[in-house]
Amino acid sequence: MKKPNHSLSVDRDLGVDVLKTLSAFLVVVIHSKIQLDSINTSLAYGMIAFARLGVGCFFIISGYYFPILMQKGKLKGHLAKIFRLALWTMVLYIIFNMLYNQVVWHDYYIPIEKATDVTNILKFVVLNESIVDIHLWYLFAIGYTMLFCYLFYRYDKIKALYLISACLFVGGIIVGYSGYFSTQRSWLFYGIPFVAAGIFIRERGQALLSRLDVSTIVLTLSIGLLITVAEAVYLGVNRDYYILSIVLASLALLLAIKVNPLIGELNNRYVSSLCVIGVKYSMYIYIFHIAVKRTVDFIAPHIGSDLNVLHVGYPIVIFLLSLGVSMLWCRLPHRPF
Repeated sequence: MKKPNHSLSVDRDLGVDVLKTLSAFLVVVIHSKIQLDSINTSLAYGMIAFARLGVGCFFIISGYYFPILMQKGKLKGHLAKIFRLALWTMVLYIIFNMLYNQVVWHDYYIPIEKATDVTNILKFVVLNESIVDIHLWYLFAIGYTMLFCYLFYRYDKIKALYLISACLFVGGIIVGYSGYFSTQRSWLFYGIPFVAAGIFIRERGQALLSRLDVSTIVLTLSIGLLITVAEAVYLGVNRDYYILSIVLASLALLLAIKVNPLIGELNNRYVSSLCVIGVKYSMYIYIFHIAVKRTVDFIAPHIGSDLNVLHVGYPIVIFLLSLGVSMLWCRLPHRPF
């Protein structure tokens, strides 16, 4: 049989790469809530609850690769890359938001005022609440979380990490249902539990996978997603993660690992493209999609278009445009990140 025609190494977790692509798309869906609300508010709640799985998967995938970084002595370089990416992205968005605010509201100073406010800076330092743009919290959260996990992993206190992570996850659920959304959306309540779950899957994954087949994982994942959607719709809540979110993200990763051999055997350019997007462009899509969305939302009415009528199709348009911007960005010589 002809070998798969893709540009990725067969040693990669191709299923995980596909999951990263899906996660990037789900993040775009999260930030398309206004367009989804135009269909039906309850439906929007349900779709956003489903889409929240994307951020959880990004965290848990980072945890899955964390032990490898430790074993190969590459964590320090990886952390330097994360924080460099985070800082340069903040600079990029300060510039973009200054231009955007000047064009839309004729006040370029709003982003500077937000970024230099003492209270905002304190929240940023403690809980990585972004002082520039809301979605950038994740970049710092993953760096903070990996530093935290490093201390436990270095001194062989993994069980303590799992226990603390479980307590923080429960605490995050309580904080979220108390209405403190920005506090739940932090390295402390979100990053640590999900990254620790990824570490657990890396350490104990073979035992878990040997007991589960694909159909069982898919069925359990489907039921869990339905319960989470019902939680969001019938309780009227919009949280960053829900009661079963960490279980669902874990199941999604296990499924990705389980189907990895099947993906490796496929000679399909579409699947190969999904793998390439996941490994090369998913983080850039995460970074650029907000700027892309705001630009499209501003330009569309001026050219007589109303993309809101696309409803569910709107996130697809933003995702594809963000992918295009990401591909162009990666072609730039001497780019900062």
